[in-house]
Amino acid sequence: MINQISGISNLYSTKATELLKTKAADETTTGTTDLFKMFLDSAKEMVQNTDALQKDADKATLDFIVGDNDNIHEVLIAQEKALIALQFTTELTNKSIDAYKEIMRMQI
Repeated sequence: MINQISGISNLYSTKATELLKTKAADETTTGTTDLFKMFLDSAKEMVQNTDALQKDADKATLDFIVGDNDNIHEVLIAQEKALIALQFTTELTNKSIDAYKEIMRMQI
C-alpha cells in the first residue's frame, strides 16, 4: 500500500500562518511591533519544527542502521522531509535578510 506524500504546508503549523495573516489585516489597529513579534514567533516555530524533523530523520536512520527498522523508504522519506524543511527555512531566512537590507536602503 502506498500512502500519499503530504505537501510542505503540512510540515508547519497553519496556526502561526493564520495568526500572521490576521495581524497583517488588523495592522491599522495594532502596532507594527505586534506584527514583528508575530513574524518572529512564526519563524521560531518554523525553526523548532525543522529541528524536530531533523531529529526524526536522524532517529529513523539510526534505527535502520541498528536493525530496528528494515523499511528504507521510511528512512528516505524522513530525510527528504527534513531536507525540504531545512531548505525552506534557509530560503525564508535569506529573503528576510534581503528585505531588511532593502528597508535599510530606503531614504526617508
